[in-house]
Amino acid sequence: MNETVLVRDPLVFLLALAACCWSTVAAAATWNSPLVFIGVPPALAFMAIAGSAGGLIVQPPVVTRRTMIALTVAFAFIATCATIAISAIPTFAFIKDVEPAVGGILAFFAQTLVPAARARLTREVSGQGATDQASGGSP
Repeated sequence: MNETVLVRDPLVFLLALAACCWSTVAAAATWNSPLVFIGVPPALAFMAIAGSAGGLIVQPPVVTRRTMIALTVAFAFIATCATIAISAIPTFAFIKDVEPAVGGILAFFAQTLVPAARARLTREVSGQGATDQASGGSP
């Protein structure tokens, strides 16, 4: 199956833009979601989807449609999990009030943050970190 490149396909761009707008509108609506039962507010989930779609629209990777959808879902999942984990820390309890906004921002920048974190973890595990020790820290 020959798939077109995302950057050159205006239909995919418009669909991604529509999905971004739709998820933002859906986040503002109040409805009963099954996500609430596992501790994920619907507004957070939809803003993470909107943020990851927006981030991939601003700086689109040259990939197929399937990969673009998979990246959107993966980045939204990572941003949602990170936001819930951060808001559970007592020092960062104030984030609970702005979880959707934080989730959207994290998802927007996930395209840059995820590869950077992966490279840093790889360096730390292989013992080539800032101090040449696997544990990190200051000398």
